Amino acid sequence: IIILKLYLSKLINIQSRVVIYKILLEFLNTKKQFKLILNKHLSQKSCKDKNFITALSYGTIEKFYLLNYKIEQFSKFKNNNKTTSILLLSTYQIMFMKSIPEYAIVHSAVEISKLYTPTKSAFINAILRKILSNKEFSDIDFCIRYSYPKWLYNKFLIQHGKINSHNIIKWFDINRTLWIRCINTRTKNNIINP
Repeated sequence: IIILKLYLSKLINIQSRVVIYKILLEFLNTKKQFKLILNKHLSQKSCKDKNFITALSYGTIEKFYLLNYKIEQFSKFKNNNKTTSILLLSTYQIMFMKSIPEYAIVHSAVEISKLYTPTKSAFINAILRKILSNKEFSDIDFCIRYSYPKWLYNKFLIQHGKINSHNIIKWFDINRTLWIRCINTRTKNNIINP
């Protein structure tokens, strides 16, 4: 029974990562609005899986420039979208999700690649092992480290100067736990203003 429970928990984790792989692949292939793609795939998942899938999917997109930079450091040629999707979600887990063991990240990436790109499994394994051995990014350009497009970074520099631009970008990078949204609501009898 214990072995069966361990097998099922590994299977559930890989299934969640397969959903994330499909979300990222669809986003890279179609460039549709990310939230629509995510909601479409989440409609079939349990509550526990939804949180993990949402966190990993959004995190991967938020850090796209940094993750892509790390992948390109070790990959000599341009990858197709299937390979890129697997590498992106795995690299995000390696760099930002410390609670997940590194061996599990690599194993699940190789298992997903065996399902969808069998000829790339060894390549994906090799790239992830190289990323594991070189996780630091101290020498990376500021806009890549914080995953900002170069044009937006340059616009901030022009409008706010270097120090203020860096402070603004760092502030946006902080994980917020609480957001407040004000909505002006009108009713028949009165108007409510914020």
